[in-house]
Amino acid sequence: MREHICLMSAAPSSQDPRRFAASVLANIIGDDSGSRLYWALIDTALADSADMDCDSMDGTGALFTYISCDPAKAEQVMGIVRECFRKVQAEGVTEAELTASKNKIASSLTLSGELPMGRLVPLGFNWIYRQEYRSQAEDLATVQGITGEDIRKLLAEYPLDRITVVGFGPSEKI
Repeated sequence: MREHICLMSAAPSSQDPRRFAASVLANIIGDDSGSRLYWALIDTALADSADMDCDSMDGTGALFTYISCDPAKAEQVMGIVRECFRKVQAEGVTEAELTASKNKIASSLTLSGELPMGRLVPLGFNWIYRQEYRSQAEDLATVQGITGEDIRKLLAEYPLDRITVVGFGPSEKI
């Protein structure tokens, strides 16, 4: 028996160029290795899974965080998550985190471009949502150009403390 916790907050839409910064932020906070949630929850064995993803959609976007943990630890885990979000909101991200995240995303973009579907899916979404063609090189340059200031501005408009939380499991309070 596990506690499954889902958190959701607003993020830039697919039409908003800040979607790239939101993806970098989500990677820093909740990538499945080396992120803030990884070190705070997975490395310490407080949770089985803890990740954050940005989903930029047509006209809207969302940051989704998913956590799976022992029900007895759910309240503690949520305290750590809220503190992580508070700290990022107040202090921003470090240059080391920013560089590591941009490099992870750039590697992923490059590897996905090696497959036909990895090239065609972004092409289709770019055309459907923005009626534009963006090359993989343009996306890579955009990601590499994201700064700490871009993340601070993003957090000012899309604060991490405005979240919806849903828990599935035996815990009565999370």
